[in-house]
Amino acid sequence: MNGLLSDSIINQFDYGVIKKNIIDFISAINLLSFKLKNIERPKITPSYEIKYNCFVPTTSSKIENFVIKKIFLEEEIKEIISKYTMAVNSLNDMERKVFIKTYIYEQKDDVMCYEVGVNATKLLQVKKSASIKFSTILDLENLLNN
Repeated sequence: MNGLLSDSIINQFDYGVIKKNIIDFISAINLLSFKLKNIERPKITPSYEIKYNCFVPTTSSKIENFVIKKIFLEEEIKEIISKYTMAVNSLNDMERKVFIKTYIYEQKDDVMCYEVGVNATKLLQVKKSASIKFSTILDLENLLNN
């Protein structure tokens, strides 16, 4: 999956729905990592790779059931963030840069075109290719509907 997807493959997907799913997914990850202090958000390296590591300190509580549920939820979230990291890192260099600039930094297209060195048409193809690959690897449609 290193090259860009062809237009014939891209046209089989509803880019608007995929884009909305990705925005919803990243917003949920950011909200959950803010609410659950033990969850660390992925970091973006200077080479546009995403790194994720998390440390969960041990705590003792009198309400064992609550703690078990919280730990279980945190473990599920950590697994999803780990898959998120893997999905972004599986994109090729240009797709990864455009994906991060689009969905994490929310950068404008004209600035991205200049920084990445492509025209607007090529940028849209890269965005769609990256978004479709990311969504497919994570199976976002099923993940968000469950």
